[in-house]
Amino acid sequence: MEEAFAVRLLLKHIRNTFQLNTSERVRRKSIEWVFVGLTPPNEVDFTTCCNMLGVREYVLKTRIHYEFYLRWIVYHEFPFLALPMPEELKMEIFFTCGMEGVDIARHAWYHPGVDVAEIYQRESTIHSAATIREVLADLEHRGYISRRVANVYCTGRNPAKSDGVQCIERQVKQPRVIWSRLW
Repeated sequence: MEEAFAVRLLLKHIRNTFQLNTSERVRRKSIEWVFVGLTPPNEVDFTTCCNMLGVREYVLKTRIHYEFYLRWIVYHEFPFLALPMPEELKMEIFFTCGMEGVDIARHAWYHPGVDVAEIYQRESTIHSAATIREVLADLEHRGYISRRVANVYCTGRNPAKSDGVQCIERQVKQPRVIWSRLW
């Protein structure tokens, strides 16, 4: 398989996940291709494309979540069979924010743009509101999650974060960020 073919296939599916003029059916199929591993017959899968290009799958998937955040795209939930949050990200969050942080970030992974009230509602059966608030603030400060008003995204790394202060990405000119170097 040619590298150029792998690039074209990745770009096609990734763009389909967040372009506004994409039909819901095509968007769903592309989300399944990237996040579930469902590959149409006679098509190369996401993992093979990443391997061909030497791209770390979890970094690319997390970058797509960051793009959802930048474009303020809300998915009420991913397909039922969506692959779990990358183990590398989960372990890093666990060591810095505990299991509470993993639970909240995992929920944002499966529900990009989830409303913060839903996180409180879901987590309140296990943790106090004060704990949830503290963990959300810690996750956001570290860039593991990012918020647009009440919508929460699992961004893994947010290059717009600087000492816990968020810049408005589209309004403030920033130096070019090479995403993979953040990992």
